[in-house]
Amino acid sequence: MKMFPWFAISIVFLFHEVSSQRCDFQMVAGRQQGVLCHNISYDLTVPSQCISGTSCGIVIDVHGLTMNGTWEEALTEASVYSNIGNCLTLQPSSGPGLPPDCTWGVGDQCSLKVLAGLDDVEAVFSTDKSRVYMGGSSEGGIFSDFMMRHVNASRFAAFVVGAAWAHIPPEKHSFLWYTGRHDTLSMILPAIVEPQLVKFQQTWNLTTHEMVSVGQEHEHHRWTDAARTVEVEWLVHNYTNNGTISGKVIAGHCAPGGVDAPPHPPFARVAGIPLRLSCPQPDPKEAEKGSWAGYVTSNFFARH
Repeated sequence: MKMFPWFAISIVFLFHEVSSQRCDFQMVAGRQQGVLCHNISYDLTVPSQCISGTSCGIVIDVHGLTMNGTWEEALTEASVYSNIGNCLTLQPSSGPGLPPDCTWGVGDQCSLKVLAGLDDVEAVFSTDKSRVYMGGSSEGGIFSDFMMRHVNASRFAAFVVGAAWAHIPPEKHSFLWYTGRHDTLSMILPAIVEPQLVKFQQTWNLTTHEMVSVGQEHEHHRWTDAARTVEVEWLVHNYTNNGTISGKVIAGHCAPGGVDAPPHPPFARVAGIPLRLSCPQPDPKEAEKGSWAGYVTSNFFARH
């Protein structure tokens, strides 16, 4: 979390005039931050090989409620892993100051903006359209689940739904469901996840099961059909942090192995408690690597 998925307080862009015109992405390597178009903002990270002959994939990494692309990048390190996998990373930002205010759970109001940004990336760069992926956590996970059921879902090779509910879409799509065993904020807990996974298995005839990874603090399952045409994975981790939002304990609503950025002053402390969406604290890198949000997400995308 999409990796990683996350509820927070955003850095806003009150001083920008937001354009609805085509995104002015540049054919240069590196990170392009705050590109304003389609009434939201985009961060695009371009690996050097993607401007020197390699036809790269695209990872769309969607942040949580009132966060932004910068903090999402810190939590998931998506662009670091995408570089290894020869993919560009597109991280849209929405929230106050980017009218009309867009929250990822709304549906088409936001999905059309992200798809427009994807169109603009594909217009500038040589991309492999068979390797376009979407992931996110918390409200970003809600959006990824929405897109998995969207009329344009076929544009994506795979999805990650983190810290959010996964509905059964009308068409089969490979996806990773990433949840926290102690996520008392979203309440997407094993007690409701496991029965839904049984429904996926029955509906899609997923007859083969294997353990991808297991440790003291995480389990990573994979189910496939006999022809291996679709994969459903579930990673559940046990980690928690010490953060709260509006007085409610975040607990397991967090990204193992992530980094908080860095912390930003507006959300450094909430109710006197440091707000962190990475876990465990104080050193998220102590989490079992098989549970790291960005690492697991990138490996899943690489399979597809």
